[in-house]
Amino acid sequence: MRSRNFLFARWACAFIALAALSSLTASASAGITTITGTTISYSNVSGASVDYTDIKETPQRWTSSSTAASIPVFGQPSGGDALTFNKLSFSVSASGSGSFDVADSKLSMTVSADAADGLAKLVFSEFGDYSLVRAVSASSPSVSYAATGWVTITEISVNGTAVSGLGISVAGTSGLTFSQENITLATGDNMDIGKSWSGTLSFDLAGALAAAGYKNAVVTEAELVLDNTLSAIADEYSVAYIAKKGVTLSGLTVNSSQNVPEPLTSAAILLSLVAFGAYAQRRK
Repeated sequence: MRSRNFLFARWACAFIALAALSSLTASASAGITTITGTTISYSNVSGASVDYTDIKETPQRWTSSSTAASIPVFGQPSGGDALTFNKLSFSVSASGSGSFDVADSKLSMTVSADAADGLAKLVFSEFGDYSLVRAVSASSPSVSYAATGWVTITEISVNGTAVSGLGISVAGTSGLTFSQENITLATGDNMDIGKSWSGTLSFDLAGALAAAGYKNAVVTEAELVLDNTLSAIADEYSVAYIAKKGVTLSGLTVNSSQNVPEPLTSAAILLSLVAFGAYAQRRK
């Protein structure tokens, strides 16, 4: 069932990006060029508390250009408890009447932690830049970015005892600037050059575990699937471009996500200790 839901959601994500192409004029006679890359396997990454294994990526692209276009990739990640994708090659561009470019990549992996730490949250975040230019006000270039994600909890530890074979689904909570954003030029503006965009996608594993009725339990293994899309559309006398410039995935453990005491609370504790010390000194 999860596989069927994932395929439907992935097709929906691609459909949303391609649906915007319906506004293109009939002059877009070149059609759609589809480029599908083979699944890429990356090396495992281990941190002090969190491990990332079976990291895979399946990229694809749809473009109006008849010339060869590169496949969008996240690239081999590095890091420890937080993955950093610093070998990105993920951008799209369009220029001229009836042009479009859509890049999509599915990223999947297994995230695990030992029972002493336990996974509390997974947080995916990224940022990039975009540019929009038009020579006449009638043109309407646009760019968009979208992300959907799924996490399935596959193993937990209950009072120190491992329980596997689970299938608890965890929905992603999108950041305020990261829900299938579509960016266009404001009325009267002819260009936006080098503007930034960013967003986050969070998965509350500890909350999902509690909602499923598990007590005295922590998540020790989960499967993560992310589907990320960029698109650019241009018409006559316009140019559109958008790119990813940085991507991170943080695995927060139960210990690392504990709240730090508020400054006022810390100050109150310190004052109490000082007062107690003064009282003990007087007693001597």
